[in-house]
Amino acid sequence: MVTINTTLRSLLSIKFWIDTFYYVAVVLIFYTLFSEHQLARYSYLFYPLLMLFAKHTENGHFRKLAAIFSLGLIVTGGIVDPLSLDQVEETFLLIPLTYIILFPSSLWPIASAFLILSTYFFTLKGSEFDEFIEDGIELITISSFASVMAYFQQKLKYQMINYRKESMTDYLTQLPNRKGFYYDIAQLKVKMESTLFPTALLQIDLDGFKRINDNMGHNIGDLVLKEFAQRLKSLESNFIRAYRIGGDEFAVVIREEFALEQEANTLSQRIISFADSPYHLAKREYHLTASIGIALYSDASGLNDIWCRNADIAMYRSKAQGKNTYHWFDHELIQETIRKYQLEQELMSALEQEQFYLLYQPKVDVKKGVISGVEALVRWKHPDLGVIPPIDFISIAEESQQIIALGAWVMQQSCYQGKRWLDAGQEVAISVNVSAVQLAHDDVYEMIKRALTEAALPGYLLQVEITESAIMENSNHIIDTFSQLRALGVKVAIDDFGVAYSSLNYLRRLPIDILKIDKSFVDDCVTNQKDRMIVRTVVQLGHNLGMSVTAEGVEDEAQLALLKTEGCDEYQGYLFSKPVSAPEISELLFSKR
Repeated sequence: MVTINTTLRSLLSIKFWIDTFYYVAVVLIFYTLFSEHQLARYSYLFYPLLMLFAKHTENGHFRKLAAIFSLGLIVTGGIVDPLSLDQVEETFLLIPLTYIILFPSSLWPIASAFLILSTYFFTLKGSEFDEFIEDGIELITISSFASVMAYFQQKLKYQMINYRKESMTDYLTQLPNRKGFYYDIAQLKVKMESTLFPTALLQIDLDGFKRINDNMGHNIGDLVLKEFAQRLKSLESNFIRAYRIGGDEFAVVIREEFALEQEANTLSQRIISFADSPYHLAKREYHLTASIGIALYSDASGLNDIWCRNADIAMYRSKAQGKNTYHWFDHELIQETIRKYQLEQELMSALEQEQFYLLYQPKVDVKKGVISGVEALVRWKHPDLGVIPPIDFISIAEESQQIIALGAWVMQQSCYQGKRWLDAGQEVAISVNVSAVQLAHDDVYEMIKRALTEAALPGYLLQVEITESAIMENSNHIIDTFSQLRALGVKVAIDDFGVAYSSLNYLRRLPIDILKIDKSFVDDCVTNQKDRMIVRTVVQLGHNLGMSVTAEGVEDEAQLALLKTEGCDEYQGYLFSKPVSAPEISELLFSKR
């Protein structure tokens, strides 16, 4: 890339000197025509005007007409008022060279040389023939040599331009790549500061692409990216440009003099809509969604890096809001980003400084109304910020992979607490959530086995909860891991069942003991017939597959009555108890068991 840029700069320097030569040559030719010809000499005033017009017009047709008229002026003057060879032989060598500059890689220079020679051939005196032949050979040779050199110079120029274009183009999608993106916004910066056109950046991330790429293979993943890129390219105009900046990340730059925000909103909705449309590839149908962040250049203090960062922050807000949506950058996000950065930096030291603690939410037998187990929930008590909700730090821990150490700590503490309850005569099954990041980057089986061994807790008193999305990311590895855990007596539960992919194939293959109905279906199951049917279906499905079913987020008696009617096995929620400390669980066991 550096070599290409250096070569292009050299070509620009050469262009400057070529242009300078052109203007000097036109002046010298005009001076000769004007000073040597006696007839209609003022007609030659049109010559420099025609040549300047030919040099600067962008219309190829007009350029050719101007060149023809200027050459016709010289040829006509040579026939009507012929000059001696001595008067013109030096200056007229410049004429083919000017046409080389106007029409590189063409026959114009050689044709102009022959035309000039032909005007003198008919008026040539016998004593001048040898000189004419000598001058003609010289003119044709110089014209031919210069034409060949111009041809190769143009070829090199176009080759360098093509190399540069290829280096800034994504090979797969043929959209401009990250280099092209940064180059274009650097050029845009000058235009934005001079025209004051409002400009927005859309940062696009494809949700679910990793799942397709990992499970279906890179070939299918590439085809999906190409299809999405074609859909994105269909939106391009003079004021809209799309880019692939890496992996499943794309960007769109919009310049609009009026109603920019409305245009950006409309464009985002269109992208979300066509991203969600099925991708029909290899006789199968694939689905994606898009999360989009939008940032204005005017909010970036004139700095492109800040502009890109702002759009990136807004895009992650869209992901946090459930994906398949778009979000504008605002200054509130800056404060959230600063807080997120602070939490990320302090998270590991918080574990060392014992700022984390566990609460336990009871699981209750629907029929008996007694506690049948608990779910361990981690909390962070920050010395300055107070209690930080899990929703604020779990995602940070997963992104930084600090969830591996934190998850191991939660598992260890849960097992120790289970052993303390067991020693006190209370058998309490403890559920612990395991993150997809832990499953991907840690030996979960060894981690859980070590925790059980160190605490001397029987495996049947531990339950491990995973989400459907975690299963989809590495199903074969998970099947092996949880088959080993079941051999230790540990039970496996699918958390938030029904909100992700709900593949019956995975229910058939995975060693699963418990299905947990997500709170979103429980909330309106009394008033919403569809939600009630989902609850009924999950309960029946679980029972038919030999699994027990737990409902999450039960908050009133009507919900509990419906769950009892549908045959649900367990529930947890504020109706019975919010998450409480271990001593409070002991009190509940004695009072409500």
